[in-house]
Amino acid sequence: MFCPSMPVNAPSRVERDEDTGVADIAQIYREWSAKGAHFLTEPKDHGREIRAYVQDPDGHLIEIGQATMAR
Repeated sequence: MFCPSMPVNAPSRVERDEDTGVADIAQIYREWSAKGAHFLTEPKDHGREIRAYVQDPDGHLIEIGQATMAR
């Protein structure tokens, strides 16, 4: 399927290079954002984990996750 807003050479899926578990993702998001980190997403609740994605200066994708109580 062709999507005019997506570049022709865009990857069909994104791979993360690293994932890191943290105790307080909201605090990490605030602190790292204040220091200039390039977050691709805000923290989002996925049920068992709250996740956000950030890019390091070399363009590597890093997943930051905080475990939540199972629902």
